[in-house]
Amino acid sequence: QKAFGLCLCAILSWAMLPRAASAQVCGNGAIEAPETCDDGGASNGDGCSNSCDVEPGFVCRGVPSSCAIRCGDGVLAPTEQCDDGNTAAGDGCSSCKFDEKCAAPEQPDSTAASPQKAPEGCSTMNFFPASLSPGSDNDWYCIQATAGQVITAQTYTGSPGFCSKEPNNTLVEIYKGIPTNPGSTQFGCPQSNALACNDDFNGLNSCSRAVYTVPSNGEGEYCARVVKGPASTVGNNNPIPEYGLLLSTK
Repeated sequence: QKAFGLCLCAILSWAMLPRAASAQVCGNGAIEAPETCDDGGASNGDGCSNSCDVEPGFVCRGVPSSCAIRCGDGVLAPTEQCDDGNTAAGDGCSSCKFDEKCAAPEQPDSTAASPQKAPEGCSTMNFFPASLSPGSDNDWYCIQATAGQVITAQTYTGSPGFCSKEPNNTLVEIYKGIPTNPGSTQFGCPQSNALACNDDFNGLNSCSRAVYTVPSNGEGEYCARVVKGPASTVGNNNPIPEYGLLLSTK
């Protein structure tokens, strides 16, 4: 009887132990915590990542998840040329495609003396294709901005939001107008006297993104300078054959 009682207590104790929740399986089409989506697949770039998280620029609904690009959320997603945070027409980026007047190749003389300027009404300007040839070249691009707006100057290769590695190592600065004595970038941003400077933005390989918020009394023209990054392994005089610059205000 004593042995039976001990056995019964052991069985009851085991039955009362907490049970581990069933393991979450990404890709089974069911949304299980901590998943935010599950489309039944295991691929990136379709809106629901291979870890079952909603990818930036997408919205996912239903079970299994059905994901679509969300134009106008300010996040550049695959197949979008641009996303300025709205769906308004005539501001440079309409329905997440560049307005014709707001996309132009680099002019041969985009220098400090003759910078290339975004046309009036273009809050997002795409300068592509552009190049730094020779490697010591400086390219200048300008845009109008009002108080409180955020200016972003971002380089890319191929298509906006993407960047291959060397030899496309660029550094980007933002100035108020064209400075009479722009800083040296021989050793990168620490020597720059620009309002904003960036070299090799995290996640963009060797491309860069400089961001500056216009102060309350700062309305006017702002200019981005694109130069070769100091960490480039292709030599100071070798050209960067092709890059693009997105210059925008929000």
